[in-house]
Amino acid sequence: MISLPATVKRTLDLSRDLAGLVGEIGSHPVVVTDSQLAAAGVAGAVVSALGCEVTSVPPGEPTSESVSVLAHALSASGTDVVVAVGGGSVIDSAKLAARLVADPTGLTRRLLSANPFPPGASVVALPTTSGSGAEVTRTAIVSHSGHKTWAWDERLRPELAVLAPELTASTPRSVAVAAGLDAFVHAVEAGTGQRATAEITTLGFTAAGILHDSLPNALAHPEGVDARARVMDAATAAGVAIDECGTGIGHAVGHALASIVSIPHGLAVMLGFRAGLEWTLETSGDAYRGLASALGTGESPDVLPAAVDLLLADVGFRAEIDRYAPPTADQLADEMASPDHQPMCRNNARVIGASDVGEIAELVIRFWSR
Repeated sequence: MISLPATVKRTLDLSRDLAGLVGEIGSHPVVVTDSQLAAAGVAGAVVSALGCEVTSVPPGEPTSESVSVLAHALSASGTDVVVAVGGGSVIDSAKLAARLVADPTGLTRRLLSANPFPPGASVVALPTTSGSGAEVTRTAIVSHSGHKTWAWDERLRPELAVLAPELTASTPRSVAVAAGLDAFVHAVEAGTGQRATAEITTLGFTAAGILHDSLPNALAHPEGVDARARVMDAATAAGVAIDECGTGIGHAVGHALASIVSIPHGLAVMLGFRAGLEWTLETSGDAYRGLASALGTGESPDVLPAAVDLLLADVGFRAEIDRYAPPTADQLADEMASPDHQPMCRNNARVIGASDVGEIAELVIRFWSR
């Protein structure tokens, strides 16, 4: 079993364990989920266990407007602990709004770490997908004025994450594919980036190996708890890794794409990661030593593109991205040059300079269109 922080708890029985875990954090919980999950009854076990009110947010990534609406609602409720039930978008919405209960319109002043967040309410995160790692990170992704951006603050990390495989049982296959690929990219980029440490490289490569082996199995047999639990553990470990050491080329591309094309985040970051893998390995292959072994494909970094391609074939990646039309390379390059994406460009194992974004954009569109 992969090692996770003390702020992460595993459970196979929410009805037995959740009230006690949440009660250690606060006394007046409010569940936050999205309207689709609420309608599907996914949050039902959580609500039953806690006996509290539910606030729904719109499906999809949070916007500055939706976060403000949620912050106003949480402020009016008097909650001291927000229980986020959903994927990364729901958890990010809850993280942002919970810290803004005393200042519901104050998000824009805090984007890109411009100003610190106030303390606000505590957060307990229960992911319903295995991918974003939002349950353990100090980062939240949000759209502002139609542009995908981010917030980072020490206070944005949830006080507690509860991993319950039962919450992932009804995840649609396409959502599970995108989420799992997002986690895989997190694991590799954190373990190979400029800020990588020996500890995070080991954690990231271990998580990537688990995902490489277990994600196809979990997708093929969604009724199997063991594979889904392994994927969930690995995705959370990958979240720990990116929280410490950041991301790289896949996320620089993926965040840029999100401002141009309506494509799921996990597919977008995998597009960027895989399309740019050979480019990165040309000069920075040493950062990837040990990853091939973790994936069970040998020792040399040269085999990594084929190993990743095997994973993509196993999960049906090509069929997923074929549902979306790519932008032009010029559009992607222009968006990649935005200051919002530069931390990811600079953290890649092979640093992406201003003169490289055009080449990267061409590689992405060529890979997408082949």
